Amino acid sequence: MILVVIYFIGFFLIRNRITSNRGRTKDKKTEFSSMISEFLFYEDSNSKEEKMNYLNLKIQIRELIKDNFDISILKEVLLDFRKKNSDQSQTVLIELYKDLGLHNDAFEKLAIRR
Repeated sequence: MILVVIYFIGFFLIRNRITSNRGRTKDKKTEFSSMISEFLFYEDSNSKEEKMNYLNLKIQIRELIKDNFDISILKEVLLDFRKKNSDQSQTVLIELYKDLGLHNDAFEKLAIRR
């Protein structure tokens, strides 16, 4: 009887953790998607106010990607945008990927797998 109770408690804890991670992932993807879409439509000829907004978005993204979970979500969002957009937008996304230093993480993973 005790094993059954422990089993059900474990089952519900794991299920709740998975559900909360899905919700957190969905919220983060929505947040990152809105920020990245603004990067795609940015032009250098914009006003100073829009340039400041662009820089503030970069700073916000850098602050949001402090842990590995957020970094993985951002990478997923960038890949999704890259698959869906044109060549010009893809170059903007690649530049953003490099500006945020995410390519260094990829190089580290390559070095570890050797």
